[in-house]
Amino acid sequence: MSSRLKIFSGSSNCSLADNICKILGVKLSKARVSRNEDGECDIEILECVRDSDCFIVQSGFGDLTVNDSLMELYILIMACRMAAARKIIAVLPYFPYSKQSKKKGKRRGIPAKLVADMLRVAGATQVVVLDLHAPQIQAFFDIPVDSLFIEPFIVKYINEKVAFNGCEKLVIVAKNAGGAKRCASVAHKLKAKFALINHIESIESTGNSKLTVIGDVLDRTVIILDDMMNGVDMFTEAAKVVKNKGATFVYCVVTHGIFSGNSIEKLNNSDIDVIITTNTINQEGNLAKTNKLNIIDISPLITEAIRRINYGESLSFLVHSVPF
Repeated sequence: MSSRLKIFSGSSNCSLADNICKILGVKLSKARVSRNEDGECDIEILECVRDSDCFIVQSGFGDLTVNDSLMELYILIMACRMAAARKIIAVLPYFPYSKQSKKKGKRRGIPAKLVADMLRVAGATQVVVLDLHAPQIQAFFDIPVDSLFIEPFIVKYINEKVAFNGCEKLVIVAKNAGGAKRCASVAHKLKAKFALINHIESIESTGNSKLTVIGDVLDRTVIILDDMMNGVDMFTEAAKVVKNKGATFVYCVVTHGIFSGNSIEKLNNSDIDVIITTNTINQEGNLAKTNKLNIIDISPLITEAIRRINYGESLSFLVHSVPF
């Protein structure tokens, strides 16, 4: 690797940054990241970064709250800029506030746009993100954005760990119409069947809806696929519906496992047999709470993206392929 390369990590997902450095064969760059008594971030870069390419790995959630993760990232970026770094690339495996990427009311803001603006103001020269919830977020930036896709990793994992005997009895299920395109793409690559959970609104306008399955799941293995799992009620209800329709086994596959509140407890008591997510968000604490959780390591994807950016190479290869 180039001697100009520096990898820094915030506090939200240190294990992911360690994996990236291990694959790259470099040491994690030194920075002191701490908290003052009043909770303020206190950050200092502990090595020379002048004329270096600094990659700062920080998920928008994990071992820190969303807002603490962001503030820590902003200050790390600013510290590198004021230390005369040549390039500062913010690597956000999970981009926070991505569900708030449009106005949902007359007097509401667009927080995802604010996050993008603050990254630029702090001094980031480029941003790397993974599986954005809303593709339009890329247009919020005035600096280059590389959006990486997890789909090749998911397809590879399913082929090797779930459908190793073939995909004839496999059905990819979208839990709503919004996820249909993603699920249909994965189903096509796996040569599996596709189904959709349909929401029928109550005539009385009570806000409740009845769930039905469009597609055949009888005596089949079902994979409910989405980009993130925060509140889990829709997933558990979808699993209950397909099990009632005769599904033999239910997987849930998501890129970003947020699992806020008592989500793990709900999943443990649900009809979902296995939850598969990636380590865009640190899952070490959740692994101790459930035996249903499996992790796909996406550090090879981020590592190869960093290597290619560092050498000025194209990232197109990563759209359809799994590196290493």
